[in-house]
Amino acid sequence: MRVPIALTAVLMAACAAPSVDRQPAQEALAGSANGVWWSDPTQVAIITDDTGNRLQSRANDGRVLPLATLPPVTTPRGPGLGQVVRDADGRYLVPRFGFGGAGGVAYVDPRGSIDVVKGLAPERRRIGLWPVRTNTYVVSWFIQQEGRGDASRQGGVSLLTIDPKTTPLTGVERDLVTGLDKPVGVAVRGNVLYVGDQSTRKIYTGDLAQLTSTPGRADALKLLATADNDQFTLGANGDLFTGGHDGAIRRISAAGAVSVFAQGFQSIRGVAFDAGHRRLFAVEYARGTSTLHVLPVD
Repeated sequence: MRVPIALTAVLMAACAAPSVDRQPAQEALAGSANGVWWSDPTQVAIITDDTGNRLQSRANDGRVLPLATLPPVTTPRGPGLGQVVRDADGRYLVPRFGFGGAGGVAYVDPRGSIDVVKGLAPERRRIGLWPVRTNTYVVSWFIQQEGRGDASRQGGVSLLTIDPKTTPLTGVERDLVTGLDKPVGVAVRGNVLYVGDQSTRKIYTGDLAQLTSTPGRADALKLLATADNDQFTLGANGDLFTGGHDGAIRRISAAGAVSVFAQGFQSIRGVAFDAGHRRLFAVEYARGTSTLHVLPVD
């Protein structure tokens, strides 16, 4: 479907960006936020809102504006929006958890078209997403049978390829890794795939090219670190940042060293790194409210 969307804040960022205050900031968010992505070309942070089933943009002056309302969902528990991303073509994509029956990936393209990628299995509960190259992404997912608890859970990471010539967009998922429990965070740096299994507290790396050629199970991955984890963002110097239910934000080095970057929050969901201004955006969820934290990274 095609609907008008508020891209004003995004277009404004095409102008030269003013200097940015790097002091820590704490800002209340409307609705229920989860994923966040720093869009360097447009100089805004993109934030999901599950309550409003929409994307929002946060400018460098702190203004938060509606960006796009996503297609409606039928599940009474809402869409369950995960890690939003902006790819090199200016397209926004966000997984919809779907709670076992309405899972998918919604998108907003630069021309204003808003829809859901067709051809994806609705029973997959997707949270993590990361661009790899044009029209290609990695996505985390798991399947869990209702009423059977965690014992029925099976998860993995897939390569999602989108056909840009179709309207609406269609996609094909090809599994790269299976045998995980509850994978959430994913990221790609060069040829390195990062995967976080939230339930086992393990963070893995894998050879993306090798997994694309020969998919494998979780035991084919290399254990990078053991720590609470949620969605991922890539920092400078090979660092990886992630939040968690324990309310801490952790920095994990390329060698696997884990350090606490910030703590004292309730539960940290999405994180996003702004390399140009060396700051981290983090979404905190606590007792039905959402807060955006902006923290300097030294």
